[in-house]
Amino acid sequence: MKSFVTAVLAAGASARVHEYFAETNLICSICQDAVKYEANNQHEDLDNLYEMFPKLEEKIQTFQDSISEIVNLQDALGTCQRLNLCESYNMVDMIEDNEIIDLKSVSEHVNSIGANWISNPNSQFNDMTRSEIKKIMGTIVDPDWIIKEGGIQEAVGASVPTFFNSSTNWPQC
Repeated sequence: MKSFVTAVLAAGASARVHEYFAETNLICSICQDAVKYEANNQHEDLDNLYEMFPKLEEKIQTFQDSISEIVNLQDALGTCQRLNLCESYNMVDMIEDNEIIDLKSVSEHVNSIGANWISNPNSQFNDMTRSEIKKIMGTIVDPDWIIKEGGIQEAVGASVPTFFNSSTNWPQC
């Protein structure tokens, strides 16, 4: 059984969480899960998390500050920010991230600059803040942060369509 607190005893931080936004969100989220598992003595869940994301444990183990200054099991976000596994925001960033984005204005601006395509706001994002939108944008591309479960499964006898539109197939997404 690995302890989150024990793992933090050894650790060193980097300036940025990750160069890609989706990975930054994922890293922050799983770090907070790790803190919560430790706070609730869910050591099996913590071990499973480290097994799925060995890079998380590696990052935690590279931190060199004193544990009492870093870990507060009642403050998962703060702990992960001190570990540089979650972004820390200044007041301006916090205000901007909590503003509702006027996507109609953004689309109008894009259309006014003469792009070779037409922008239209997606109603899925209506009344969402910049922070809410950021959390669902991007794809995990760094192999260190992709869950490796099984291998590639071949679809025996499956036919590949000549046309596929994901928004038609899954309109709720």
